[in-house]
Amino acid sequence: MFDILEKVRRIFESGERILFGEISKVVDLALVCVKSLKNMILLELKGDINSLKTLAKEVYEMEKKADDLILGITLKITRGALATGIRENFLELSQKTDNLLDYSHFASREIVRMVQFSELHASKEMERLFYRLIKIAEIVEKSVEKLKELLNIAQKSEEKAINLAMEIERLEEEIDELKEECLDDIYSISSKLSFHEFHHLTTLVHTLDNISDCCEDASNSIITIIRSLT
Repeated sequence: MFDILEKVRRIFESGERILFGEISKVVDLALVCVKSLKNMILLELKGDINSLKTLAKEVYEMEKKADDLILGITLKITRGALATGIRENFLELSQKTDNLLDYSHFASREIVRMVQFSELHASKEMERLFYRLIKIAEIVEKSVEKLKELLNIAQKSEEKAINLAMEIERLEEEIDELKEECLDDIYSISSKLSFHEFHHLTTLVHTLDNISDCCEDASNSIITIIRSLT
């Protein structure tokens, strides 16, 4: 009886290892996206539309690759040898990692549209705002890197996994503070901004925050899965 139970346990663990590995590939693509998005924010005030379009195309290509991976992952989750509770957690994890790319793609398209069809008026206030936006993008990149580490360590060390999840949470809190500062800056100069500038800037801030939230949500799902197996 014990041998049968052990074989079943190994089947489940094998399925989970495969899924963590596949989801890790999605996070690799997400990391390319957030790096490109950070570079787009660096270039936006310069108005370099050709470079922005090139970076946006790279984000689009990564997002399409991720869609294909997520489809395969979803099929493995729904058809694989997973307990019902773990299945739901893996579905949530795959959705949150996919959202990393969806939000990055959305932000990249918004930046291209703003530069191509409208204009951001340079000023000291705008430069200070973009300094904070770039800082947020850099922290978002760190969060995605930590999520990648967490997926790699998930079934090796619960303690290290929890520490990484806590670090992702700390980074998310740091982004929350910067988000509030950015929004304060935007509203403080709102009388000097066009409607398009105001909408674009607030949307960009919230979208970066959404990417950070998805990292935290994904890390929480990973920890839930780990704990359900111990």
